Amino acid sequence: MTASKARKGSEWTGGLAPMPAWVHGEDGPYRPGMLLWLNAEGLVLGHAVGRPGELLDGACESLRNAIEHPLVGPPQSPQRVRVASPAIAEALRAGYPGIEVICAPTPECDAVFQAMRESMDSESDEEQSYLSPGVDPEAVAAFFRAAATLYRAKPWKIVPSDQSLISVTIAQLGLTDAVLSVIGQMGQSLGFVLFSGIDDYQTFIAASDAIEQGLEPTLPPHLALNFERKAELNPGLRNEIAEFGWDVASARAYPWLVPVDADLLVRPLTANDLTTAEVVALALIRLLGEKRALLAAWNGGEAVTRSLRVPAHGGDIAVRLRVPYG
Repeated sequence: MTASKARKGSEWTGGLAPMPAWVHGEDGPYRPGMLLWLNAEGLVLGHAVGRPGELLDGACESLRNAIEHPLVGPPQSPQRVRVASPAIAEALRAGYPGIEVICAPTPECDAVFQAMRESMDSESDEEQSYLSPGVDPEAVAAFFRAAATLYRAKPWKIVPSDQSLISVTIAQLGLTDAVLSVIGQMGQSLGFVLFSGIDDYQTFIAASDAIEQGLEPTLPPHLALNFERKAELNPGLRNEIAEFGWDVASARAYPWLVPVDADLLVRPLTANDLTTAEVVALALIRLLGEKRALLAAWNGGEAVTRSLRVPAHGGDIAVRLRVPYG
C-alpha cells in the first residue's frame, strides 16, 4: 500500500536523538541514533536505529515505513508532521510535498527518549570492564603502572587547586592545548580530568555551578581518571584486576578511567583513551619535580614550558606541557 492510499490522520511528530549506549563498529565505538515517529496520541508508529547521518539520509524512507507498516493500527498517513530538526524538515518537504511539515520543538519525542534512557539505566546490569575490542591486557597493565606511580606522587598535594590548569599537547594522540585539571585537593575524588580545550573546561565549570543551583545543564566531553576505594569499585572490575595482576598503589587507589560523552554517558574505553591517560600521568609526574617553579608560575611568575618524550606502551610519545594554561 502506498502512502497516498493510507488512512489520513492528524499531526505526527518525528524525533532523532542519540541512543543512551555505545556499540562497537569496525572503526571503533560509536553512539547510534534513533529516529521515532509518533501519532497524535503519542503512540510510536515507527522507528529506525543507525548512525545519525544514515538516519538523516533515510528519513523519508523511515516515514514511509511508519505510514505503510505502522507498529500500531492500520496504515495511516498524517496531514502534518512536526520535527525539531531543520535538516529532517527539509528532507521531508522534498520527499512528501503533499504533507505539511513544521519545524518546531517536539516534547512528545523528547519524553519518549528520556523514558528510554531511564529504563536502560535502571535495567542495565552489564558487567563493567577495562577491556574492549582493540584494548588488550598489556595496554591496560601499562595504564595501571602509570596510574599507580601517579598516585604515589600525590599531585593533589602539589597542585594548589583544580583551577591551577596545565596545558597539554600530544600531537600523536590528537591533543593540542588540552586542559588538565588535577583534582583531590580536599582529600576526595583524587585524580585528574582532561578536556579537549579551554572552552570545554569553562563550559564544565559553568555547568557545575548550574548543577549546584538545581539545574540540568549539558556537560562537555572529558576524560577522567579517578582513584576509588577497592570496596567501592564495581565487582567485575575488581575481579579483572585480580585476574591479570595489574599494579595498584593501595586499597584506596584503584584507578577507574572514565571517558564521558557530552550528555554524561560513559562510552567504552579505547586504546587511545588508555594511552592518553598513561602518557598524561607519566608526563605529569616528571613535571611535578619542578614544584617551586610551578607554584611561582601559577602565582603570576614566569611560565614553565616543558617538552618531554614519555616511554609509553607501544613506544615513546612527545608531550608539551605548560603552566599556567594559556
